[in-house]
Amino acid sequence: MGVYKRRGSRYYWMCYSVNGAQQRSSTKTSSKTVATRIWKQREAEVALGLFNVGWPGERMTFEELCEEYKQSHVSSLSESSQEAFEGHRKHLIRFFGGHKVIDIDTQMIEQYKRHRRQQPTRNHPDRLVKGATVNRELETLQCMLKMAFRRNYISANPASGVGSRWRIH
Repeated sequence: MGVYKRRGSRYYWMCYSVNGAQQRSSTKTSSKTVATRIWKQREAEVALGLFNVGWPGERMTFEELCEEYKQSHVSSLSESSQEAFEGHRKHLIRFFGGHKVIDIDTQMIEQYKRHRRQQPTRNHPDRLVKGATVNRELETLQCMLKMAFRRNYISANPASGVGSRWRIH
């Protein structure tokens, strides 16, 4: 395990072990010093459990996560809560649809907040969506990503660090 130069490659490669399986990948640098730093970073990520080859979230789309969340959590809620979820889900899929779960990050969630806050309401096109509406949608998203984290689909919940600017305290 370590850093080495592969024949025919201008970059240094690193070798490390994840769950007993040996992994090799390019450091994408021709500097041995930088390559060594990258390799040590990867070793630390593996040791802390922050790096996993083949996270299920790499294959799972946001739509699939919504469906799984609906089956496991929403189905046990009251009818009005289920209707509210469907409304939130519609807006969330419109923005996050087509993305893999692992690609959703804090910055994307902040973009969603700004985007959603600029949209007109359905019944009054001259008014903008209220902050409380966006907050409820964000709570739904946070719960969905929390479930994905608990089920080891992703290494961290990107929504956990997202605050709400529109809450009144």
